Amino acid sequence: MENKIKEMFPNWCNDDKKKYELILTDDIDSLVSCALLNKIKGYKINYFYDFETVYKIKDSDTPAIAIDCDLVNGRCWSNHVTMLSANDTVNSKSANLNNVLKISRENYYQKYCGSTAMQIWSFYDLPLPESEEGKMALLAIDGGYLGYYDKRFINIHSKYLNMLGFDELIEVLERHTKSEFYDFIQKHNLHKKIGVNRNGILTTQIDLATLQGLFNLDLSRPEKPFYISKELSRDWPTNLMSNKTYTKDDFPDMFSVALIYRNKVVFTKK
Repeated sequence: MENKIKEMFPNWCNDDKKKYELILTDDIDSLVSCALLNKIKGYKINYFYDFETVYKIKDSDTPAIAIDCDLVNGRCWSNHVTMLSANDTVNSKSANLNNVLKISRENYYQKYCGSTAMQIWSFYDLPLPESEEGKMALLAIDGGYLGYYDKRFINIHSKYLNMLGFDELIEVLERHTKSEFYDFIQKHNLHKKIGVNRNGILTTQIDLATLQGLFNLDLSRPEKPFYISKELSRDWPTNLMSNKTYTKDDFPDMFSVALIYRNKVVFTKK
């Protein structure tokens, strides 16, 4: 990642003196990101958040970082657009290119549209996977390949890969088609979710064994059961009026938030 961009991220990202716990969310982007932070920093998963309920393994006084989730307040690594307008507030503890660069609803199509895992990979200067398939897997996470195959977004997509220091991934995209990435995702169930079963154990149909090999990364999930810690209410995609300026103050008690299209926001409330 370019140093001038890295310096804009929150100071806690480089804090080697303090230990944190991780809040896993419900997809492969979060799981790979948690595995990276465990490998780099030794942080462990103690919470799971499915965007309706927060679960925990045990009580803890250790501060936590939400992974692939944009909290309105608190530490998090993520990749969504959260500013509902250029005048909206941004979470100063959010490690998210879109927040760092002040991407909002008003310049939505200039957003970073890669994965949270790719940001972490870049921020901590990790070497890319050695194999072609491993590089494809990294691009496939959270649809991180899609912008390259849309003529409206190819330039901004390549700009961000350059910013992250991943020019090599542009060459991978040149060698493959959009349908090849789609087939890869279907083959390895990268689109499947992570959930909690009736015994509190995390379950998923994602092909973790293959990804572990491709990334040389431990993608095992906590074996201990999770228990309900906090229940939230989820507002399914809310349509925003195209001619109105919004801020988070228009939606009281937000816990986490993400613009999923320019005029649609989804959030949970305390």
